[in-house]
Amino acid sequence: MEPMDRNSARLFQLLQSFQHQQVPCDLLIRACEPRPTWSSTGEIVDRLPLEAGVPQWLVEFYYDNKSLFDTTGMESQSGYIESTLENNGVAYLQVISEEQHDLETVDERILARDRIAVMLQAFPSVNAEIIGEEIVDRFMDIVKTSILPLLSSLTVADIEDWLLPEIREE
Repeated sequence: MEPMDRNSARLFQLLQSFQHQQVPCDLLIRACEPRPTWSSTGEIVDRLPLEAGVPQWLVEFYYDNKSLFDTTGMESQSGYIESTLENNGVAYLQVISEEQHDLETVDERILARDRIAVMLQAFPSVNAEIIGEEIVDRFMDIVKTSILPLLSSLTVADIEDWLLPEIREE
């Protein structure tokens, strides 16, 4: 097989990071298209994938390779990634070859951030504010006893390195 282009290689690594043999095409389709969600003023608006943190390379790959994500029953292949339609009618993307030695190493934190952004864009919560308040109530004691003391010993550089790894890469 020929070498993968940069976006195909990134998708290859993202799919492998899900640690499951197959990833539903609908997950990535929903993540790469605008989704209706509540605005801060209470209106329903379309949130663009890039606003939700979905990586630009993934959105570009999706629009450049829509046939790979097509769920009409046609199986397709793009290098090391294959689209298949299962008996249950669900289309999946799967990695064909596990061995890829020529890929650049991607920080696991970046892959985790990308997976979270994909999930949040694909399935936005209409009650995000309420869920956020519940999380704060449940975890405030843990935060006060463990996380806040830890944060007090960190520097701004440590926090930026963890939260903004892409700055370090540039």
